[in-house]
Amino acid sequence: ENPYQIDLHGLTVQEAFDKVKKTLSLYYKKGIHHILIITGKGTTGKGLIKNEFSGWMENPKLAQYIRSWRWQNAGGAAFIELKRKKNL
Repeated sequence: ENPYQIDLHGLTVQEAFDKVKKTLSLYYKKGIHHILIITGKGTTGKGLIKNEFSGWMENPKLAQYIRSWRWQNAGGAAFIELKRKKNL
């Protein structure tokens, strides 16, 4: 099991975005390279967070930390590879 994961169940879309942004920033700064983000598929099957998620990955506030990402668990989670922190 991946120890670096967050679960967005029960959050609003805005709360989920804020949590993802904060987590990616923190993990990037700590030098963590992989994270699993559990979006869920939504209780109504609409998956509001899941539907927004792909757009978030292109948002400059988040994309600055992301090397690559892909859906897992039939789209109920996203596996993200973070960029390597540059030592300046």
